Amino acid sequence: STGLVRSAAAAAASGGCTSEPLRVVGHGQYAELSSNVATTCAKRSNGACPFAVPFPDYPCLVNCVASVADCAVANPHDPAVDPHVDAHRCTSCGITACQQCTFTARGKSVCN
Repeated sequence: STGLVRSAAAAAASGGCTSEPLRVVGHGQYAELSSNVATTCAKRSNGACPFAVPFPDYPCLVNCVASVADCAVANPHDPAVDPHVDAHRCTSCGITACQQCTFTARGKSVCN
């Protein structure tokens, strides 16, 4: 529950993005908790909050954030975006103790 509160607060501070959690319904598709209508973060926010960051400890829930930097604020375990997998979903670097990374190929990252 603490992760939900922290992630929601970080999302709310992220460029006016809504703090309402969305559930994952498919690759790059999300829906409000009370709806089955699939959308993307970019469509839902008119482009202002295009990145989906998973809630800490709840990977089936996401918040929409304005930038890749906001990924780490909302969920320190998912501070980056792997454009080779999903250019709008925050993910982990896959390197122990790495807090910022760059992806060079699908699933391959370099710690910065």
